[in-house]
Amino acid sequence: MREKRDEEIRLGRFSEAFATLSPGMTTIPLWVVPKPHSDKSSLVVDHSAGEYSPNSFIASDEASVHLDTLHVLGKALIKVRERHGDTPLVLFKTDVSQAYCCLPMHPLWQLRQIVTICDHHHVDNNNNFGNRGAGRLWVTFFSLVLWIAVVIKLVHDLFAYVDDACSWEFAGRVTFYQPYQKFLLTKQAVLLNLFDEIGVPHEEQKQVFGSPLQIIGFNVDPNTMTITMSHDARAELTTAIRTFANPCQRRSLKDFQCLAGWVNWALNVFPLL
Repeated sequence: MREKRDEEIRLGRFSEAFATLSPGMTTIPLWVVPKPHSDKSSLVVDHSAGEYSPNSFIASDEASVHLDTLHVLGKALIKVRERHGDTPLVLFKTDVSQAYCCLPMHPLWQLRQIVTICDHHHVDNNNNFGNRGAGRLWVTFFSLVLWIAVVIKLVHDLFAYVDDACSWEFAGRVTFYQPYQKFLLTKQAVLLNLFDEIGVPHEEQKQVFGSPLQIIGFNVDPNTMTITMSHDARAELTTAIRTFANPCQRRSLKDFQCLAGWVNWALNVFPLL
């Protein structure tokens, strides 16, 4: 928690420490959990804890967002095949670093998201993952960025899932991207240059391309025109379903919703199920 606090202060997203809460301030419970598929930890800020939690002031319909699925990418790839035949294609995925936290919050809202670490209070100035409206705020902003990329920079067939943007490019069409001192797919380089122009942060290791390429957890191959789940992903889901379906156990509504979301994700590539 101290390491995360120090990093947030350095980035200007947490205020310096102060000792006493002012009227109207709300301090939020927080803890640390293991980060999935990593040896790192994540700081969890619970905006829903308590009767007067920050999330209680946000209507539930303000949390809904529209994300691009593999269906829209698939349709785009089909059109490319109709126009260009068997021309080799490569996919790319461009990730925004610490996406939600890029957005500053209104000063009056900042009063509702005070974090307390080691008996010292800090104002969290920016958008936070625990905020019910955080996703919609980010998607609204990122949609505008992608609109600029598509309409002004002419990066066609550009799609996004939360903080990941993806598209296709013709194999061999590359451009030297100066900040990383390496060649990237031309569309990808144009998009990263736009990020730099606007001030959207990104990290080199998260800007990937290839054929096939994993997108939203699926292996997408634009040359064989297939979208598949890995064997491990299928086995993990099957095990979860069999464990869940034990008639000797009772499950909460949240458990049902989690499994339903997981199954729905798999139906992207197995619609006949």
